[in-house]
Amino acid sequence: MVSTVPNEERERDAKIEYDLAVGDSVGGGTEDGPSRVYEARNAGRIKAYDTLTGEASWINNTPDNRRQAMAKVRADGTPVLTFIKEKAPTPVRGALKCVLHVDDIQRLRWDGMGLPTCTKSNLRSEYDVEKHAEKAHKRAYAAIVKAKGDEEKEEERAYRRAQMRAFTKMAGDMTPDLNAVRKAREGEESVVSPDAAPLYVSNKPVKTKRPRGRPRKDGQ
Repeated sequence: MVSTVPNEERERDAKIEYDLAVGDSVGGGTEDGPSRVYEARNAGRIKAYDTLTGEASWINNTPDNRRQAMAKVRADGTPVLTFIKEKAPTPVRGALKCVLHVDDIQRLRWDGMGLPTCTKSNLRSEYDVEKHAEKAHKRAYAAIVKAKGDEEKEEERAYRRAQMRAFTKMAGDMTPDLNAVRKAREGEESVVSPDAAPLYVSNKPVKTKRPRGRPRKDGQ
């Protein structure tokens, strides 16, 4: 879709804020022809602002990049980007800081790992913090994720070791002392119950058996 912003306005926006090359086309144009720049100052990178969020982004100051930026339009025909900061809304700013910020609670730890610092301090949510770190500090963030993962694994191992010690102690408390059990049984065997019946002793003479083949005496 072709932008509905007049050529003259786009030309003025580009000339006022950014250093474009003379004669560069800065938009899709209309039936009268493309918009072009009539004066320029220098090259480099230029900043484009989202017309809905106000967020700024840098683009290379080349004819193709500028043309593509100016040609982007929304469904209603309004431009996606503007080169004039005043035309973009003020972006909503947060107060969360990058994980590599100098004020981060684990900054000493990151210093020990040789990780860089970051001054970003206006992120709006934890999701924004994560995405910023992934995009702006890919290698450093990967190192942080690994370090935290290793720490969580060690905590899990320590927890399991503590549980094992607790179970072992519990099992030891429930196991009877074999020596104590044996002594108790010996004590029970040495004690005569008062309710036990008295032992009966006979007063009859003890009979002895006659050896085989021996003659029998009278009276026997």
